[in-house]
Amino acid sequence: MTVQTVRTVRFVKTSQDRQDSQGRDDFRAVALPTTPARRGTVSELEPRTRTVPAELPTEVFDWGSIKWGVSAGLFPGAPLTAGEVVINPTKGHDLHTHPNSDEVLYFVDGEGVQTVGDSGEFPVTAGDFVYVPRGTLHSTFNTGWRQLRVIAVYTPGGAEQALRQLPDFTALTPGVQPVWERAR
Repeated sequence: MTVQTVRTVRFVKTSQDRQDSQGRDDFRAVALPTTPARRGTVSELEPRTRTVPAELPTEVFDWGSIKWGVSAGLFPGAPLTAGEVVINPTKGHDLHTHPNSDEVLYFVDGEGVQTVGDSGEFPVTAGDFVYVPRGTLHSTFNTGWRQLRVIAVYTPGGAEQALRQLPDFTALTPGVQPVWERAR
């Protein structure tokens, strides 16, 4: 077992009303006590700080799949949910809303079209961000030949629960890969 020393730094606000020359709140770094950490193991006393996709269940739908990497179920008290969404070519997630959560989408790979509210359809590609206010109708469709990969973040978390009620929802245990068949 390898033990390494980890020094944690936290940024704290120095004063309730203090701001820098550009009007931003002033923060300073404060070093926390040094604690030993075991490389390759997670102590039950240490808070969980990361997830490994291969160790997470995969949620599968007719249009693609999702792996939720951050949620209150994985990190008790987490105020948001974040995961990787994979939308297969020519498929998409139909118009829907999240009544109690805002959503941020970051497009990692591929290309598609997005709708948000009454703005009409617009193209999205790797590197784009999209903000969807809570309660706003939106959809995402893959228009490319390869998978459209998106990081989705709900704040507050919990909107992902509604996906599990959809008729095409299937949960695969960690390590099981989805199998996609060509439509006939």
